[in-house]
Amino acid sequence: MRLCRRNVLACLMAVLGAALLTGCAREKVDLQQEYQAVRTVWNRLLTAIERRDAEAFAAHWADRSDILALIEGIPMWLEGWEGIKFNCEQLMSNVRELDVSEVLHEFRVSENGRSAWIVSDLRFDVTTERGRYRFNRWNTVLLTKQNGIWQVVYVQSSQPE
Repeated sequence: MRLCRRNVLACLMAVLGAALLTGCAREKVDLQQEYQAVRTVWNRLLTAIERRDAEAFAAHWADRSDILALIEGIPMWLEGWEGIKFNCEQLMSNVRELDVSEVLHEFRVSENGRSAWIVSDLRFDVTTERGRYRFNRWNTVLLTKQNGIWQVVYVQSSQPE
């Protein structure tokens, strides 16, 4: 059975048309723009931590019940937006002064522009009623783009030995 060029071309046009109609064709994503948007969210999270602003910190988390923060050493397993916000408020209420510095190890946005991850060390200098403390945290943060907004959906934080 011979396939003529017209039949092959018609099949290709049909497949392309179906892909366009169903949204299967890849949209062109400006990865530099997405990178900057994710970086802005990350900087706002760090600023919220330094200012001890639990509301601003929680604002960058997805308002979903399946988000998760695993904080080793404190220890904490936080699920859902309300849990993140409540525990952040509790932690920050005991802090008088907080300085945060970061060492960024990896910062990527997926090719489709819908997910991103950050791997970093955060160094904290914390002053509470009991004194001044310095400690480091290794962090992995996953973000997704939902309704055009980058939001945190997962954090894994551990303390190096």
